Amino acid sequence: MPRYSLRDGKIAMDKISITGKLMVSDRFENVLASTEVLVASVVQATGTALTLSTAPDCPRAIKICNAAQAQLASTRRFKVVGYNAKGDYVTEIVTAPVGTAGVITSNNAFAYIGSIAPLDNRVVTNFGTFAITFSDKLGLSHPLKAKQDIRSATRYTQPGSGAGEFLWTTSPNKGSELVGSATNKYVNLTYDTIQTASVGINVTGSTLIVRYLSEFQ
Repeated sequence: MPRYSLRDGKIAMDKISITGKLMVSDRFENVLASTEVLVASVVQATGTALTLSTAPDCPRAIKICNAAQAQLASTRRFKVVGYNAKGDYVTEIVTAPVGTAGVITSNNAFAYIGSIAPLDNRVVTNFGTFAITFSDKLGLSHPLKAKQDIRSATRYTQPGSGAGEFLWTTSPNKGSELVGSATNKYVNLTYDTIQTASVGINVTGSTLIVRYLSEFQ
C-alpha cells in the first residue's frame, strides 16, 4: 500500500466520514451576575451604536428590559453584532418588550459584542426607557446534537478549590429538566446555549465547567 505525506503534494479524495463524538469541557470562570449592566438607559433611538459599560465575561446572551415600569406605546428593535463562542460572526435583531417590566433575551450568546444599536428612529408618547444587561443563558463552544449529550455541569466556588458541586449529572439530582433529558427546555440545540438560573443554579462569582459530547466537524 503506497504511503503519502505533504511532501508528495496534493492528495485528492471524495469524502472522509468520521463517526462518534468528542468529549468537550467548557469553562466559565468567575461568572458575572445577570444583572450586570451593559447599557443603563436607552431613551431615544438614534440608529447609532450605544456605548457599552462592560464586555461579556464569557459567551452569553443579553437581556433588554423595559425600565419605564409602564406599558409602552411602541416597541423598539436593537441590532446586536458580534461573535459567538465558536468564532462565528453573528447579527441578531432583538425586539424590546412593551409590557410593564417586560424582558426579552437574545437567542444568540455573544462571546464578543461589536455593537448594539437601536434601529427605530422615532419618538412617540410613552416611548419608554430600556436597560440592557447580561442574561443567565451561556453559549457553548461546540455544537450540540442532542440535549442529553450534556453529561455534567460542576460549580467551583474558587478555581482549584478541590471537589466541586455537581449541578447537572446524567442521573438528574435537581429534576427532570436537567442532564440526560431529551426534553430539557433549558438547552437550545439551535443556538447551542444552556440556561442556569432558570433551574435554580446560581453560578455568579463561581467557575462553571460543562462537559458534553459534540460531533466531529
